[in-house]
Amino acid sequence: PVRVGDLYFGGLTAAFDCAIVVLLFGLTLMSATWRENRGEGAPERAQEDGGAEASRSPLDLLSEALVSVWRSPALLALGAVVAGFEASMYAFVFNWTPSLTDGAALPPDLGSVFSTLMLAYMSGSLVFQLFGGRTDGQDGSQ
Repeated sequence: PVRVGDLYFGGLTAAFDCAIVVLLFGLTLMSATWRENRGEGAPERAQEDGGAEASRSPLDLLSEALVSVWRSPALLALGAVVAGFEASMYAFVFNWTPSLTDGAALPPDLGSVFSTLMLAYMSGSLVFQLFGGRTDGQDGSQ
């Protein structure tokens, strides 16, 4: 690896260096070619309000979203559950490798372990879809 000040390039971080280049290229491409989709809905609705939706500041839109979440207990509970799940996954991602390798006589094949864990994760999701959860209409029809 090459060190320039506090930055390192190449070596074990080469994949991340390449990812930064691709990220910046994609950001430039999207910024130049994509139009903003604000979800105005039907064109007649956008004409009725005189385009007021497009002139609202991001801070106004954020505060409106926060009020909507705060007023809906179901949405607030969903956000809390998702945040808890993501926090546990975040902790898992940073702790699973050291917990398997510390004190091990032979280091395990981490690729196989991770793919097995992801397979178990996906299997749990599929079992829930088959037996436990309904994501279709309230009447149970599909």
